[in-house]
Amino acid sequence: MNNTTDNTRWLVAIWLIFTLVGMSVAYLMRAHATAPDGTIVPMSNDSFYHAERMLDTAGERGFYEFDDQMHVAEGSWVTWPWAYDWSAGHVLKIGQAISPESQPMAILGWIPVLFIAINMALFIGIAARLGLRPELIAIAALALAFSTALQTLHGFAILDHHFLEFFAYLACTWLLMRWLDAPERPPHAAVLGVLLGIAPALHTSAFILQLLMLITLALLWFRDELPPLSSLRAMAIGLVVGTLVIVGLSEPARDGQFTMTTLSLFHGYVAFASAAAALLLSWRPCSSKQLAIVAVLCALIGVPLIGGLIVGGSFLTGDILLLDQVNEMRSPVMDMLARDQWSTTFSIYSLLILLVPLVLLAFIVALWRRPSPAAVAFFVCGVFGLVMLSLQQRLIYFGIAP
Repeated sequence: MNNTTDNTRWLVAIWLIFTLVGMSVAYLMRAHATAPDGTIVPMSNDSFYHAERMLDTAGERGFYEFDDQMHVAEGSWVTWPWAYDWSAGHVLKIGQAISPESQPMAILGWIPVLFIAINMALFIGIAARLGLRPELIAIAALALAFSTALQTLHGFAILDHHFLEFFAYLACTWLLMRWLDAPERPPHAAVLGVLLGIAPALHTSAFILQLLMLITLALLWFRDELPPLSSLRAMAIGLVVGTLVIVGLSEPARDGQFTMTTLSLFHGYVAFASAAAALLLSWRPCSSKQLAIVAVLCALIGVPLIGGLIVGGSFLTGDILLLDQVNEMRSPVMDMLARDQWSTTFSIYSLLILLVPLVLLAFIVALWRRPSPAAVAFFVCGVFGLVMLSLQQRLIYFGIAP
């Protein structure tokens, strides 16, 4: 009991110290976000539009998902879902009520900085569930606090949504590990399901996190170590309910859209398909016949998703018009193969990126050594994260925890 209490105290101390360190480093970006006249401006291109929608939400125009001032005169649906900009706009309203003399951007600029506390807690939580000693966790937290990735995701006035995608990935990994550490607890499963359900409200591509849950369950099914049916049901219900809530609040979904690029009925179908696939695994123990049946049924369930998945694949590979000209869409692997890009790549990822192939191989080998169910979840999320990290600069947050 004393050892557990001591470890908890150490973890809280590590979280507090390196959260404050990380926030201090991220706050240094304020100098870059401040114009000569003292006006604070959003950092990065996407931050400008996020800021505009947040300011409109707090102002007279109000929140919108169809922007009639974009692509004039026909207007355009906003591809980013509602949750982030709507929530930040209301945070701004509260901030202005407390400090009416503050610049709106001075208030909004703190949102990614303060969110370091949540992401650092999840990062430390994952390390603790892996059984790492406090001193090793402290070293990892120190590295995160001073990393270029943290400044890129959480810097002051960097209002891009990537720090929320980082949150969704970390939360998915930690909650999946927590559930599989005690698979007989339906509440743990339900919370994971809700997280996976609401994640697309942060970014429409976050439905892909459901795949990590399904791959992990499939590997445990092969080993005859699936969680109890009661827990699987709780996860499936949480997933569907969470998705129905965010989709029901989305204007593109109410408009009848079925596309990956807006928060639409597509995401509702994905949730039902993922829940059905998870429950399908519990139908019979794994066998060659059952594997074939599950594969065929999952393929049939996935047919309506083919169009959206093709679009998603094109986005990841940069095959969509002009995307290959956007820096954050470039692959660090391709940059490293071009000798003149080594210094740029190292400045973003550090020399640790050279270890990605070795770590990736180690994770794959570890999966074949029958680790604990929670470790299976970590290695699955880790393999996925490192592959995503290798595809695009903007996906750097997937590779931080592994």
